[in-house]
Amino acid sequence: MDSQNPTPGIAPNSWLDLGTALNPFTRTVNGQEAPYTSRDCINIAKQLGFTYSTGSLDDENDAVAALAEEQPRAR
Repeated sequence: MDSQNPTPGIAPNSWLDLGTALNPFTRTVNGQEAPYTSRDCINIAKQLGFTYSTGSLDDENDAVAALAEEQPRAR
């Protein structure tokens, strides 16, 4: 048991899975409004048309990787 309140539109103590409705988020399917599910949002670039640009940590990770390659490992 956790302290989180029930998921909107879902009976308390119900199991959630990839097909569980993500109320109140909806989409139009065959002219009908239907709730999004997690399955609809697994690949945000392909399914939702959303991508992220290069983040501030990407350059830092490249720098850390380069340093790791330069430093010989102790054995």
